[in-house]
Amino acid sequence: MRRIGFFVVAVALLMGVASRPAHAANLGFDLGTSFYLPGEKTADSGTANSVAITFPLSPGLEVGFYREELSFGLEKNLNGGPKTRVNTDVSIDAIRIVQSLAGPIAIGLAVGTAGVTGTTGGATTISDRAPMADIFARVTALSGGDKINANLSVTLGYRLLRIAGVDPDGAGTDFTSNVSNLGGFGIGVSAGVRF
Repeated sequence: MRRIGFFVVAVALLMGVASRPAHAANLGFDLGTSFYLPGEKTADSGTANSVAITFPLSPGLEVGFYREELSFGLEKNLNGGPKTRVNTDVSIDAIRIVQSLAGPIAIGLAVGTAGVTGTTGGATTISDRAPMADIFARVTALSGGDKINANLSVTLGYRLLRIAGVDPDGAGTDFTSNVSNLGGFGIGVSAGVRF
């Protein structure tokens, strides 16, 4: 099923690129960094770095491949001693669609998978891969250039990400309930170029 999805995306990209005027951009790259606040009540805020490769399908509409590396901590202390901290790393692979609305404003959707790994005291206590989705709004703050367009954007979004319920500290006693909701809000800045 995954191969069929990638085939459909590839055909759509080729058709979109082939139908564009010769002077229009055919490829773009975005590099970004963001601040992330998971919905899980035991989670600290985290930071992420991302990269995207984009292909315009029509004026104002682009599709691309998105990769993000996110890190945050799960922390709890029920026993009066040192807090149990679970270092959590999330790797996102997604297909992202962005539609321009008016002027510098665009909205988007990213759908893919998230690999989640949590470690505490050198032991892996969380290991899961789950579906995820991002919905976001993007405002392009700066943009310029003729044949090569460079831009700087700010993005605000919400992520849907639920993993199988897991006790983050394994055999420890600090976490009395399982963690499953790793979705949350993010705000980021990205720099991009379009050729």
